Amino acid sequence: MVLSVLNVYTQKPYAAAGFDNKQNADTDLNFIRKNYDLNTYQKTLYFRMENVKSSEGELISNYVIINRSASEINRILFLDKMKPVLLNKVCSHPKLKVFWENGVSASYVYSGSDNKYIGKITIAPSQCGF
Repeated sequence: MVLSVLNVYTQKPYAAAGFDNKQNADTDLNFIRKNYDLNTYQKTLYFRMENVKSSEGELISNYVIINRSASEINRILFLDKMKPVLLNKVCSHPKLKVFWENGVSASYVYSGSDNKYIGKITIAPSQCGF
């Protein structure tokens, strides 16, 4: 099952990313989809959350853009468009507040359908006012 831009098909990773359930994750990610243009080359990007991991002071969410290989993505344009979307949404998300208050950063790692690295965006607590 693949949903549209930033609608994420997951089994359980949404919980580690601060969502109560998949429906809440879909609702929040639909907000991003409605309010930000993430189309590249006039075609929609489709994301799949692979996993969520943690390391010292960092929560890492790994995504695959399933309808583009890494070489088909304009890396700079993609990261430039994604960063303000993430900042707007994750900084205000009540479930992530506990991470910010404890100095934990949230990182979003993107790969293409070929599993090759596209880029990483890290949101630090200081970027969210903590």
